[in-house]
Amino acid sequence: MRIFFLVALLFLSSCSLPVGTDTTQSSLIPYDWGQFTIQVPKSWNEAKKQDIPLPKNGTVVLAYVSPEITNGFSNNLLIIKEKLTGLMSSKKYSELNHIQTTKSYLEYTKLLDSSILFSDGDESKVYGFEARYNQNTPRKKFLQTSKICTDTVYLMTVSISLEKDITKYKEILQSFTCK
Repeated sequence: MRIFFLVALLFLSSCSLPVGTDTTQSSLIPYDWGQFTIQVPKSWNEAKKQDIPLPKNGTVVLAYVSPEITNGFSNNLLIIKEKLTGLMSSKKYSELNHIQTTKSYLEYTKLLDSSILFSDGDESKVYGFEARYNQNTPRKKFLQTSKICTDTVYLMTVSISLEKDITKYKEILQSFTCK
């Protein structure tokens, strides 16, 4: 099994798009990718393919960014998929990914460690944290979980500015449904 959190963090650290206003959680709209559905904030935009770096492992299947920019950074949602090579639960994958994530930051502070229940009854772990990846990136808040659909894992990360409440973004991740 390859954990591919680093790619998500690099993308999330570098996103910036046109200025605008962020959304409230009550204005989510469905996004249907074919293999899954998820609710995304109505005011967010799908990132252009040329603006998304290629991941070292896995494939970026969804990247949405807020038009609001704070300190050169847009709030965003990134989903990366990868085929699993063995049996594992969504919860276990999320736990292992989080262990690796904590080792990858210059600065790291855990804010949230709780269960997340998807509509199909599958339970996972969701982690919220403030982190700074390196000397060149600002400190940000992240909310991260994973969901396994048959033999594919989807790693979902929401990255937001420090003044945002990460718990409000859990609703986005929880709306993920395998098809």
